[in-house]
This record gives sequence, structure tokens and C-alpha cells, in this order.
Amino acid sequence: MPELTSRLLLAMPTGDSGRDAALHVKPRDIRLVAERLLCQDWFLEDVCGLDLADGLAVLYHFAHWARPGRVVVRVMLDHDKPECPSIEGIYPGASWHERETRDFFGIEFTGAANTTPLLLAERLDPPPLLKRPERRIPRGRLWPQGEWVGPAGGHSLAEELMSICGEEGDQ
Repeated sequence: MPELTSRLLLAMPTGDSGRDAALHVKPRDIRLVAERLLCQDWFLEDVCGLDLADGLAVLYHFAHWARPGRVVVRVMLDHDKPECPSIEGIYPGASWHERETRDFFGIEFTGAANTTPLLLAERLDPPPLLKRPERRIPRGRLWPQGEWVGPAGGHSLAEELMSICGEEGDQ
């Protein structure tokens, strides 16, 4: 578990944002974080992409069935090889969102069962929502507060993520 804790970065928002937490995870950790959110009754609202100067971002928005607040989980990917593990095996509804994100940003969701275009008639090259490099903004400008501030330890939601659902590798 300490390994996950050190890889799970957290921005502390709430207040004006309406979010409980904004987690920044590496692509290798998205499935584990999604599993932990699911076992705490968080549901997936949507998945979307952003084209930034630092890379492509995949944003997962979660809400809870019984309490207010939201969690956004952000994964940064290289422009050269935008691949992220699919979470459709954890949240079946993610398939639709991942296919849409693939259509518009060219992000590949590895392990996805259905990779046919969802909204576009065919795969476009370049994908329609990629920006010209000079139009991309750095992620620090988009998310200035608490961006990449450090380990998640000490934040209540992060502590829940790491304790309630069991140890890494349990199932």
C-alpha cells in the first residue's frame, strides 16, 4: 500500500470547486483507484480528454450515491503514445465514455473490449479535438491550485481509498 500512496498525488480543492478531491494518478494506477472508488459506492459520471502542452489528460469524474461531493481523477499521457488502461471491467459504463474520448482525442484504452468508433463514422487522423501545439496550455495554468502537491497521505478521501477496500492485490 505505501507504494500506491507514494504514486497517488492529490490536489486539495473543495470550497468553490464542489469537489472533494482531485487525484492525479499514473496510468498504471487508474484501475486500482477505480476499484477502490467503486467499493466505496462512488459511481462514474463521465470520462473526457484534454489536449494540454504537457500531454493528453484523461479526466474521470465520480460522484457518490449517498453523500455530496465529487472526485476527479486525472491521468496524464504522452502525446506520442496516448495509452491508458480501460476501466470498463470495473465500471461497464466507462466503455461508452472511453470510445468517445478515443474518437475525439485518439487516446487508446488498452484492454477495452469494443474499440469501434462511437460517435464518428470512422477514425479521423488527426482526431478532431487535438489542438495545434501553439494553442495548448500547460496543466499548471489550468489547475493552478494544489497541482501535483505531493503524497495523498493525510487527506480523508485518500485514506479511505487506501484502507476501506483492502490491500493492493486483494480480490
